Amino acid sequence: MGGEPGARKKLDVIPRQAMGESLVIGLLIFGACMLGIYTRLILSLASIWPANAILLAILLCRPSANRPMTWLAAATALMAADLLSGSDLLASALLNGANLATVVGGVIAARLIDREDIFTPSPNNAMAVVVILVVGAACSSLAGAFVGPFLFGMNWPDATLLWFTSEFVNLAIFVPVILAFTSSNRNELRLLSRRETEALKQLAAIAPLLGSIALMHMIGGPGASSYVVPSLLSCAVIFLPFASAILTMFTCTWILIVAPLGLIPLNFDLSAESDASSFRLGVSMISIGVFMVSSINAAWRRTNEQLQHMAAHDSLTGLANRGAFMQSLSQQLAKPGHEKTSLLMIDVDHFKSTNDTHGHPMGDLVLQELARTLRSTLRQGSVAGRLGGEEFGVIVDGPQASAGMAVAQRVHAAISAIRIPTETGGNLTISVSIGLAEAYAGTSADQLFTASDTALYAAKHAGRNRIVALGDAPAPQQAPRAQVAKARKRRGERHPA
Repeated sequence: MGGEPGARKKLDVIPRQAMGESLVIGLLIFGACMLGIYTRLILSLASIWPANAILLAILLCRPSANRPMTWLAAATALMAADLLSGSDLLASALLNGANLATVVGGVIAARLIDREDIFTPSPNNAMAVVVILVVGAACSSLAGAFVGPFLFGMNWPDATLLWFTSEFVNLAIFVPVILAFTSSNRNELRLLSRRETEALKQLAAIAPLLGSIALMHMIGGPGASSYVVPSLLSCAVIFLPFASAILTMFTCTWILIVAPLGLIPLNFDLSAESDASSFRLGVSMISIGVFMVSSINAAWRRTNEQLQHMAAHDSLTGLANRGAFMQSLSQQLAKPGHEKTSLLMIDVDHFKSTNDTHGHPMGDLVLQELARTLRSTLRQGSVAGRLGGEEFGVIVDGPQASAGMAVAQRVHAAISAIRIPTETGGNLTISVSIGLAEAYAGTSADQLFTASDTALYAAKHAGRNRIVALGDAPAPQQAPRAQVAKARKRRGERHPA
């Protein structure tokens, strides 16, 4: 599970209108039932049965779908698929009653746990999902304790265990896929990363997985299904949750289908209830283990991204902080064959008087509104940052005379149009002074910073609320100002407002 903190994607493939939603869910369950029916290899039970897992996952993701119409559509789909496959009415009713018991138990468990953030990746949320799956499988096993002896002549302990493991393995395989889908944004639904180096690592991780599957077929033995564990855990770390869940689903599904066919020499009898239960429980543990590692890894990724964002952005305005801004400027100037780069230094005029007159909360609001205006005004290729206090910077890819001045004028006009309501019923306006300079061949980030700071000082000295390019700054004031700026920079100080 991954994606934006606290946000999750809806199952948009299903309509929101009540009747259409229930009908589509019924059709999905019918298709899943037909898929499962064609894998009936052990004791007339399906090797895989995704229908219950899909219904439970949908109801977890879309609580609004939990209505009588949906349950009726799902029950109809279950019965129709069974009857079409040749089952008699009584057997179909009993088996599908056990199927619905799984979903009922899982939904009740989810309500009792009451974790609104269950889709946010974390170890605790992953454990909550496992508890839901265990409760759902346990409810099915209670029904199986009656159905197994009645339909198949099994003793009730074996029937209880077989129904539990059969339901649990299907829930463990298919529910994580749907949960990962609903908690991921569009980019996180990719199986391979867009970054070439990352994609190569992911492809390299798939190779051992395929090799371990091949070893299952070649060597076999009672522990054959565990051969895939190291490679699947590696995939859980390298891939995002959705891709990891897909790989786990295909691997475990393959094991569940081919093992009963004898294509993996397990050296035990899968027609025996106890052996079949042990086999399925082992496969479910593989899936649950990978799901837990994937959830922990997704939580780590999310926390790491938040920390990186906090380290590079100003907490008040959300713009790049001084360190990240200077790094972006250095990278821009270091690009081979880059054209001229312009730098705008922006300072809010009379900001101290705003704080003194209206209070610091209003001052914070001024800075936030200015940052919002910069984000909405600047075009792709420009970088904005808060350099400290009421001082901001903008990197423009282009020469001062054209691109730089155009951006400066657009920013100045947009900021001048800001109106912030005050407690007295009026509107607070903002004016800024802007210094503009450009980098020539060999200009360093510090040199460009000092040049634009010099132009900003000239704009403030000339009366504020204006744009001054370095070439327009009065020559006598440039040298002293540059020297003072460098000295303050060495001491870590800023120029006064």
